[in-house]
Amino acid sequence: MAPRYFVLSVDKAFAVLESFSGERPHLSATEVGRISGLNKATARRLLLTLSDLGYVEAPANGKYRLSPKILQLSRRYLDGLDIPALALPILQDLTRNTGEASNIAVADGKDVVYVARVSVPQRILSTNLDVGSRLPLHATSLGKVLLFGMTSKERQVRLGTPPWPGFTSRTRITWEMLEQDFRAIAVSGVSVADRELDEGLCSMAAPIRDHTGHIVAAINLSAHHLTMPAQTLFQAHRNALLNAAQSISQSLGWTLSEEESLRE
Repeated sequence: MAPRYFVLSVDKAFAVLESFSGERPHLSATEVGRISGLNKATARRLLLTLSDLGYVEAPANGKYRLSPKILQLSRRYLDGLDIPALALPILQDLTRNTGEASNIAVADGKDVVYVARVSVPQRILSTNLDVGSRLPLHATSLGKVLLFGMTSKERQVRLGTPPWPGFTSRTRITWEMLEQDFRAIAVSGVSVADRELDEGLCSMAAPIRDHTGHIVAAINLSAHHLTMPAQTLFQAHRNALLNAAQSISQSLGWTLSEEESLRE
């Protein structure tokens, strides 16, 4: 028996919507009734109601189909997803499998802001980080991935006129230097920062994309240069990082086929 609060008319309306599929994109009222278990008259009234609401279209041939408005419901769900909550188990697995600290950050002005982090016990870096920490976009692997996903105009607005502050001799302080990194990201799918913010710190980042394909965050692994040089980090853990980024992106609605194109 259904709970007292259960509204049968809502249940029937969703049964109508769920009758459609990739194999059954166009259905008559009779077909919807058969698939959903409703009688033809009920199925027809619900189809007409859903058509008035804009969720179903009724072409002239009498075959109904779902309308693009259905996508608004999924977009609202996807837009409301909490990236840190979704990503934390993946970050934990990434750190456990690689032995390196993992982080997720988003862009805010000229900085990246850390929104999730899994540290490595007894691993000391001269740059102490936590959720809420801010670091410059142009001097971090996370930041370079986020910049990679922006238009040239947005990059210029965020970073301003170069040269930007240099933290080591390796810091990217001009557009020409950053463009070299963008080309590398386009080929490998990841950004590497080799002692660009701190002489002891190297890191590697990959993009996190939402259901529209936009880069909305970045995930990275960070290590000490003496124990895990940048080239070793890239060779040993690039695939693991890309897989973690892909898993989070898929949770946000990004498709595997699109994500795989970054690796080619």
